[in-house]
Amino acid sequence: MEDLYKLETARTYDAYPKDFERKFSGHFSEYVRPFADGFTALLPSGARVLDLGSGPGNHAAYFASRGLDTLCVDLSAEMVAACRAKGLCAECMDMESLALPAQSFDGVWAYTSLLHLPRARVPAVVSTIASLLVPRGILGVALKAGEGEGFETNPKYPGTKRWFSYYTDEEARALFSDRFELLSASSFDVKVKYVFLNYLFRARR
Repeated sequence: MEDLYKLETARTYDAYPKDFERKFSGHFSEYVRPFADGFTALLPSGARVLDLGSGPGNHAAYFASRGLDTLCVDLSAEMVAACRAKGLCAECMDMESLALPAQSFDGVWAYTSLLHLPRARVPAVVSTIASLLVPRGILGVALKAGEGEGFETNPKYPGTKRWFSYYTDEEARALFSDRFELLSASSFDVKVKYVFLNYLFRARR
């Protein structure tokens, strides 16, 4: 089935919502908050933000606490439910077919969500993100460093699998270069298991 990568990945998040809630909450506190602060610092007061692939809404809740008007979008119904339980506005949508108005967001936050797409499908989503941003809007992205793509299993989530795509720093920068200018790049290791590549971009128009 052509869309198996997204169906299986969403099924994993649906099957273990509490586990991912704990994981992402701790990950944000330990690693991500400085990057999120850099993103919010580039946005105007009360900015409209799209959290694309929001998971259970840990990041969006932080943005809301900073006064940002945030919409959560995720393919997992359980992740959307977790967002709504936090009082967040959330919709179940496929990031490859977003039903959202053009130029309706000051910022888009795509933290470890694009990595769940096959590499060949990401450029079209990058184009969509650019169309959703206001002129000179801000994009925050995190990808995993490495090579290759495909399904992976994890003993913490038995009976499921998720799709992961990996990028070198050079590949990641090139992915956005046509539509965005790079503002900052950073990386961090997570318990020596893997490396996240973090980027802040500004839309070229």
